[in-house]
Amino acid sequence: MHIVKIYTGSFGTELAETAVTQQANGRSDMPGDGQAFSVLDVRHTHESPPEAEGSMNEDAIAEELTIVAERMDRPRKILDQMMLKEPIRRLHPRQPPICVPIGQPVTSAIDLMRQNGIGSVLITENQKLVGILTERDVLCKITAAYQDPRTKRVEEIMTRDPACLSPDDPIVFALNRMGVGGFRHVPLVDEKHRPVGLISVRHLVRYMVDFFAHEVMNLPPSPGKGLGSQREGA
Repeated sequence: MHIVKIYTGSFGTELAETAVTQQANGRSDMPGDGQAFSVLDVRHTHESPPEAEGSMNEDAIAEELTIVAERMDRPRKILDQMMLKEPIRRLHPRQPPICVPIGQPVTSAIDLMRQNGIGSVLITENQKLVGILTERDVLCKITAAYQDPRTKRVEEIMTRDPACLSPDDPIVFALNRMGVGGFRHVPLVDEKHRPVGLISVRHLVRYMVDFFAHEVMNLPPSPGKGLGSQREGA
């Protein structure tokens, strides 16, 4: 039976995890600015813990212990060079991508982007990729130029022959395209240059966050900074 000490302080869950690790290793010392205020069984026995000092009640402590125990049971992912050599399909790209054939008005592309909550569509001719049209193209070439999207065709404002990758290419290739080339969207094509997927910066961010889920998901709101509840555009 593992007896776990929970410590208060600015480090929160990290201190709890350290305490769990130390108890597993037969240690009970805990450096830091916290004070030990409760001892509980990870498996939740019926023994009543002593009264806690501070704002956390017994239910909150028990819940925190459960979370810590579950995290310790899961192997921690490590982001290294080998993970960057994993195929792009591990990013879970949009498959199939949203495509618009040439000859369609720009309004068709805008409607598809709005309906699917995405920032780009792929332009095809005879089922092969010939271009990409993004929200930035619409903003710079239609809105800013006072053009009518109902009279403009997608091929008039699209980016022709965009840089492409294969779903089997390593993730580091996508990082190169976006970091060095400055692309926010990269189409994925098969050996016949037919579009089979699309990755965006969002896919890479989600992949990175998965390696640092604890650090990212447990950050408290920054004091003095208002946090909005709505995300920006697609």
